Amino acid sequence: WNAVDFCIVVLSVVELLMDIWQSSNMAVNMRHLKVLRLMRLARLLRAVRAVHLLRFVGPLRTLIHSIASTMKSLLWTLLLLLLIFYVWAVMLRQLVSDHCRFSAIEATGDPNAKPHCEDAGLVAYWSSLPESMLTLFVSITGGLSWKDSLDPLRGVSELAVVFFVMYIIITFFAVLNVVTGVFCHSAIESATADKELATMTHLTSQMQLTLAVRQVFGELDKDSSSTLTIDEFEQGLKDQTVSAFLESLGIATQDAWTLFSVIDVDHSGCINVDEFVSGCLQFRGPAKAVQLAKISSQTTQLRHAIHELEGAIGSIATTLKDQNPDVAT
Repeated sequence: WNAVDFCIVVLSVVELLMDIWQSSNMAVNMRHLKVLRLMRLARLLRAVRAVHLLRFVGPLRTLIHSIASTMKSLLWTLLLLLLIFYVWAVMLRQLVSDHCRFSAIEATGDPNAKPHCEDAGLVAYWSSLPESMLTLFVSITGGLSWKDSLDPLRGVSELAVVFFVMYIIITFFAVLNVVTGVFCHSAIESATADKELATMTHLTSQMQLTLAVRQVFGELDKDSSSTLTIDEFEQGLKDQTVSAFLESLGIATQDAWTLFSVIDVDHSGCINVDEFVSGCLQFRGPAKAVQLAKISSQTTQLRHAIHELEGAIGSIATTLKDQNPDVAT
């Protein structure tokens, strides 16, 4: 973005200098006038700076980033649809062409007569290969009712009707649904992979959750002392609204004393708002990998400390035994 801003400033300075030169020199040839017009068109680059503001608008940024990420899937989808259109257009166009040729032979008696059809529907929708592909396209995109394009094929053959119905079933119920799923998957992956958007979403949800927890603390603090005692805590958990909120965070509320003692990190017998918020956010949901790793590390350190303590006790016992051999072990 710094490079874009630099280019805009340079072009603006050049444009200003050319305006000054033009005002001082009235005889300007056409080549210089074209250059001046091109420089003025460069003002459009200023609109690019507006894209930089999208980082501060989360929903709009998500939409644009998701649409941009689906462009690759869109190209492959167009290629697949073109292949399907071509295959079915060749089959249907061949059946229509044979029908028109046989109709012309029956009407003229000339076996070399050119294919000709009187049906206006066949002429409008199935007169050529490109026209047939366009008909197949608009039949599944809402530009034309597929019944309108099917009716002329009824006079061609039953096989043409079967082919067209198979086309509608395959494209509408299979291809388009799969394509929609692929587009949704690509959009979700792009939104998840956007680090800035994920950071903004996490901070927003964390802020909203913190405000909600602080509000719950205010409901529990009946005497407005900014601290909670065990009695207030137990009484507050009897409220179904508070209990349901904590349960929604994955915090079990059945054992109020244990929960209170865990949140009361300084063991003062009272919980302030910071301890309550920190405890609720920390104990929210199931145990995380970092918490399990911390417990494992603390358990290992405790085991080593116990072994060292056993060794120290054994060493002291040996020393005492050597100094007082008459003492029974």
